[in-house]
Amino acid sequence: MNPLPPQRTLIVRPDTLGDLVAFSAVLNRLREAWPGAALSVIIRRPYQELARMLVSGIDWIPTNIDPYVRSPAEGGAELERLKAAVVRFSPDVVIAACPRRNWLDLAVAAAVPRARHVAFASNEDDPYFGVQLRLLLGPKAVLNFKETAPPGSGEQDWERGYGLAEYLLGQPLPHSPPALSVEAALFARADEILKAYGLKPGRFVACAAAGFAHVQIKTWPSDRFAATAGWLHQTKGRRTLLVGHRGERAYLETLRSQSAGSAEVWLGGEGELPLLAALLARSELYFGNDTGAMHLAAALGRPVVAIFGGGTWPRFQPACTRAISLVNPLPCFGCDWDCPFGDAPCIQAVTVSDAQKALSEVLEGLTGPGNEIRRLHSVPYAVAAIMGKTAALARERTAAHLAREHKLVETAYLAREKDAEIDMLKAAANEKDAEIGSLKAAANEKDAEIGSLKAAANEKDAEIGSLKAASNEKDAEIDSLKAAANQKDAEIVSIKATADERDASLKMKEAEIAGLTRACDERLQLIIRLDAQLRDPSRNNPGGQP
Repeated sequence: MNPLPPQRTLIVRPDTLGDLVAFSAVLNRLREAWPGAALSVIIRRPYQELARMLVSGIDWIPTNIDPYVRSPAEGGAELERLKAAVVRFSPDVVIAACPRRNWLDLAVAAAVPRARHVAFASNEDDPYFGVQLRLLLGPKAVLNFKETAPPGSGEQDWERGYGLAEYLLGQPLPHSPPALSVEAALFARADEILKAYGLKPGRFVACAAAGFAHVQIKTWPSDRFAATAGWLHQTKGRRTLLVGHRGERAYLETLRSQSAGSAEVWLGGEGELPLLAALLARSELYFGNDTGAMHLAAALGRPVVAIFGGGTWPRFQPACTRAISLVNPLPCFGCDWDCPFGDAPCIQAVTVSDAQKALSEVLEGLTGPGNEIRRLHSVPYAVAAIMGKTAALARERTAAHLAREHKLVETAYLAREKDAEIDMLKAAANEKDAEIGSLKAAANEKDAEIGSLKAAANEKDAEIGSLKAASNEKDAEIDSLKAAANQKDAEIVSIKATADERDASLKMKEAEIAGLTRACDERLQLIIRLDAQLRDPSRNNPGGQP
């Protein structure tokens, strides 16, 4: 254990409203002890507005996952969002603060394996969903808490919660009950609602007669609530304000009609828990089932008359200055509302007269401070003994049934893994078939391409053969032309020789002609001279010679 204050602490507390109210005292003590530390708390989304009123200076991380109802497989995107938020926060310490382990503790802790991990009260697995978590994520992906903080002294949850703070801080602490204050603006809204109902602050009884969203059998019968509301109005002059969620409208409206004008109904919705707190704070006292509204009323300092059964007794008694808890102790107590008789006889055994007596004492100031546990013992001893044996047998059967269910879950997950493996192999085979088909198609394309290339090659060969034949024809033609040319050349040579001979002959003829011409010319000149002489004898004898 390290008593030094961590820098960042994450607390996982995703249970009900009453649990959060009871735990708020411990949160306040940790906030005071670690003023400089970042403190984040995972809670259920409907409670985030009220949580800010319970404890200040805390970063509330809301979630719609109820790990006691929803399985790990149903976490889906919301679980991934939570884990991502936890990784971003990067806590030094992760605290699983619920007294009863749940799978969300383990899933969140596994997201930050290097942090210090502390479980409160017990380090046991979630009795049902823990098996599913390990099968879903695999044993290596689930992280166990290495430290376990023991519960504090006392029977009630708010007292036991101090054990966590004492363990973390390393010292004993005074145990102060949860306390809640309401802002003036909320009181103003509450007073408007009360005025519309004709109710005066401090002169009406607030009653949570439903609150069975999680456990319906722990609700006192509606006709008894109606009878008690009528009695309060007729004998004590107090009307009753039935408070609940909008989802409980039909039940509460029926109860109101049964009360013959002695009760009104207020229904709240998402984000209106602070307004419910203001209405409870304006009441004279709280009367009703063991619900979150009861714990709110106690934290607001209102007197409480509450009807209890044995499901979780005595953990959730109201932590207030004046309270009477009506309970019929039975040997089947501790069933966690898995009632072996189906209809919670521990609740049914509380009569209207039991409630009327307790309410009279509180209204008339006859009760002292503190939480009085009024054990009614209205069930005969012999009947209680039989109920004890029946409950023990039911617990054995429940344990065996749970073990079988775990086995069925394991078998189902193994079958799912096999199915997934088969599907994977089928998918791989389909991929191979597709690949083979693709390769065959590619081979066919290649064959077609080869055939096309062969046809093209054949065409080329035919063209080459044709060109070769044409070339041979050209060669023959060329040879013929060459032979003709040679003949022409020989003929030309012969013609040239003949021409040369003719030229030589012509030259000789020309020379002969030229000689003849000259001879002719000479003779002509002689003739001309002779003629002249004949004509002119003197010219012919210039010297006078005869």
